[in-house]
Amino acid sequence: MLRYFFPYGQTDKNRLINRLINKIKNNEIVELNVDGKPIINPVTVQDAAKVTIATMKPLSEYNVFNIGGSETVSILQLMKIIEEQLGMKARITYNNHKIENMVGDITKAKELLSFKPEITLERGIEDILKEQA
Repeated sequence: MLRYFFPYGQTDKNRLINRLINKIKNNEIVELNVDGKPIINPVTVQDAAKVTIATMKPLSEYNVFNIGGSETVSILQLMKIIEEQLGMKARITYNNHKIENMVGDITKAKELLSFKPEITLERGIEDILKEQA
């Protein structure tokens, strides 16, 4: 069983990163939780697809694998990366919700499936923006 942590890519307009990009581009207000959290480790759909194919080899027992990126960021940090690449400033408002971090430990996938996320967060966002241009 695979548990994907915040997958994103060029064609999926309804996922977190794409929604943040579109809100910033359209000068819409982005509502963040306390301290701009949670902290997440998003994974590109390309890296997720590669590891999904790797799970098709027989394993000796039932396993659950977390599939996430190798970089951890808060939602606020993620927005800063997007702002920098767009050359635009986000309109942010904060609510008072405290949300626990949602980082998937990918150690088991690395060890048993040789999973190694290859696409950095900055490059993944850059790829989305190039596709939208």
